[in-house]
Amino acid sequence: MKQMNQSNFDAILNNPKDVPGPLPEEQPKIKRTRVTKPKERKLRPIELQVSLTLVKCFNQFFADTYGRPRLFLPEELFGPTEADAIAKKIDQVKTKNDIAKIIGGEQLEGELAFLQETIDSFRAGPDYQNYLREQEEYSKHIDNEMERIQNLKRKIPSASASAQSKNPVLPVQLESIRTISTLPRRDAPIGEATPVTVQATKPRATPSQVAENKRLRAEKKTKKQSEDEKKRLETRKKWEADKIVLEELKKTYTDKRARLG
Repeated sequence: MKQMNQSNFDAILNNPKDVPGPLPEEQPKIKRTRVTKPKERKLRPIELQVSLTLVKCFNQFFADTYGRPRLFLPEELFGPTEADAIAKKIDQVKTKNDIAKIIGGEQLEGELAFLQETIDSFRAGPDYQNYLREQEEYSKHIDNEMERIQNLKRKIPSASASAQSKNPVLPVQLESIRTISTLPRRDAPIGEATPVTVQATKPRATPSQVAENKRLRAEKKTKKQSEDEKKRLETRKKWEADKIVLEELKKTYTDKRARLG
C-alpha cells in the first residue's frame, strides 16, 4: 500500500493482482574497522648476532646430517625467520621446550638439541658476556643518577623548615603588675594586711615608642620579603638543577639505547 499513489490508483483498483510486493528492507551498512598490525621491532645488535650464528650453525648441522646434494635447502627447515624469533627472546630461552614453542616444533631430528647447544655456547662467549656487563653497568648508572637526584632534593631546605626560622620579637608595652597592701578588712585582726594583685592601667605609648615599633614592623616586613625572594630563588635553582640532571640522564639513556640497538 505504501507504493500506491494518485497516478497508479485506478490501475491498482482494476487489477489488484498487479500490486507489487513490499519493498525489501534496507540492511544497515556494517562498519568495518581496519585493524593495523603492530610494527615489527628491529633486532638489536646482540640479537642480530644471535640470529646470524643460529642460521650459520644450522646450515653446517644440515650439511653434516644430509650432505650437500639435496632436493631442499636448510633454510626451508630453519631460516632467518625462525632465527630472528629466537633471537628476540634470547634472554628468556632456557630449554628445548622454549625453542619448540617459538619455532613450532622440531623439523629435523636433533634440531632442538642442536639449537639449544648453540645458544648455550653463544651465551658463554665473550660477545654475550660483554652485553650482560653493559646492561648491568647501565642499570647501576640509572640507579646512581636517581639516588643523586634524591640527595640533591634532601639538601635543599624545605619550605616548612624556612617558615620555622627565628623572627625578631617586637617589644610591647608590658602591663605592669604590682602588689599592694590594702587596708585590713573589718573582720581581720589588727595589724594584718591582705596582699592582692591589681592590674595597673596600661600606659599610653610615647611618640618615640610608636616610631620604634613602626620601624621594627618595617624591618620585619622587609626581612620577610627578602626571605620569600631567597626561597623563590632557591626553588628556581633547585628546579634548574633537577632539569639539567634529567636532561643529562635522558641524553645518556638515549645514547646508550642507540649504542645497544
